[in-house]
Amino acid sequence: MASVWLLFQPEEKQIGILTVASKADGKDPAEAASRSITALEQMESSGRLLPAELGLEKVFDRTSLILAMWLPGSRLAGGSPSAYPNASVHPLPQVAEQRCT
Repeated sequence: MASVWLLFQPEEKQIGILTVASKADGKDPAEAASRSITALEQMESSGRLLPAELGLEKVFDRTSLILAMWLPGSRLAGGSPSAYPNASVHPLPQVAEQRCT
C-alpha cells in the first residue's frame, strides 16, 4: 500500500476506506493494469481492522484504476504538479502560530 485513508461522515453514519497501491510490474501496460486491479480486488478488506462493535456493513466496493504520475521535477520548474489533475499533491501539515501567555 502506498496510502490508506479513513473517511468518516458522521451525519450519514458512513465510513469509507480508500487505499492506494502501486501498479503491478510488466512490459504490457494493459496486462499490468489488469493484474493491478485483480490484486486490489483480492486483498483482504481493511475494514476488518475496524472495531466489531461498530456493527459495520459493507455497502459497495469501487475498486478502480487511476493513473497518476507525480512530477516533482516539473513542479520545481514551475510546471504542473500532477499529470492527473484530480489527484492533487497532498498539502503539508500546518500548525497555526501559538502564543504563550
